[in-house]
Amino acid sequence: MGNSVSGILSSIYMDAIEQRSLHHLNIGLYKRYVDDIFLLTTSEEEARTIHRQLNGQDNNIKFEIELPEEKTISLLDFTVNMETGTPTFSFYRKEARKPVFINYESAIPTQAKVTVIQNERNRISGRCSSEETKQRSFEAFDNTLKMNGYPESFITNTHKGPRKSRRKSKATSGDFVYLQFPFLSDSLHHRVQNIFRRNDLPVRVFDKNVTLRSSLCKPAKPPDCLLENCSISNSKICFIKRCVYEMRCDKCRATYIGSTLRTLHIRAREHLTSEQSSVFQHRQLCGGKFDVTVLARARDNTSLRFKEALIIKRNSPAINQKRESDELLNLTFA
Repeated sequence: MGNSVSGILSSIYMDAIEQRSLHHLNIGLYKRYVDDIFLLTTSEEEARTIHRQLNGQDNNIKFEIELPEEKTISLLDFTVNMETGTPTFSFYRKEARKPVFINYESAIPTQAKVTVIQNERNRISGRCSSEETKQRSFEAFDNTLKMNGYPESFITNTHKGPRKSRRKSKATSGDFVYLQFPFLSDSLHHRVQNIFRRNDLPVRVFDKNVTLRSSLCKPAKPPDCLLENCSISNSKICFIKRCVYEMRCDKCRATYIGSTLRTLHIRAREHLTSEQSSVFQHRQLCGGKFDVTVLARARDNTSLRFKEALIIKRNSPAINQKRESDELLNLTFA
């Protein structure tokens, strides 16, 4: 939970705890997924010793211990049974979890539903060590599908696995061309595919992220720039924010590279009207006009400054003051 590095940080944190506390303990098998730990040891007393050792590493983290009941314990999505002395595994679904699945009447394409169902079957199969427990879990999953509107014939077909192509195209993967058109229905999509397949044409139908609505709607028109004496000739970029930009003198071709969190035309006007700006000083000496272009964009200030530093380091713009460039580069690459 949290931001994108939470999983990595938790693994680093847990790795440090494990290296400090577990190397001298009597553990036959140790497996961990984030902070869920499954381990085998010799007795309940030894298990509680390991539990105390883990909890004694840091006051900010406390593990709970769950011991097997009648030599059976469940965690995550599997159950381990030790009745025979050898661990056997079966698929586990929490009782509190509701039997909810993608409804059959959903507008999601049929092939997408089939893929999700087959992925769930593969997950069940991978958790079961015997054919008997696997079949029981498959039956329970089939009942869940029926409760979500799936016909018996549809469920039966998904047991057959992915359908193999009856004929192979003579074309190699590099010879294919792609036909893109709006997704209207599964039946139309398959009919178009079959036309190319029957005639052995190296064409693949592509409709990802394309809908009839997106194809018919016109893209939003950028607002007109009302800034008096705007220095940007391309009004489409006037209102862009959080960007790295370049200002190029049309007379000597010298460039300035900077970044702004505000709208670009406001920042460009400041360069051309402020006597402290190196762009203003260059224009006073050279007499040229400046063209403005966007080189990169970012979602946050840190990424924006990093991209600006990279581009300055790569392009070495002549108009940028050396002191400002050095400070930015040292801040980023030191």
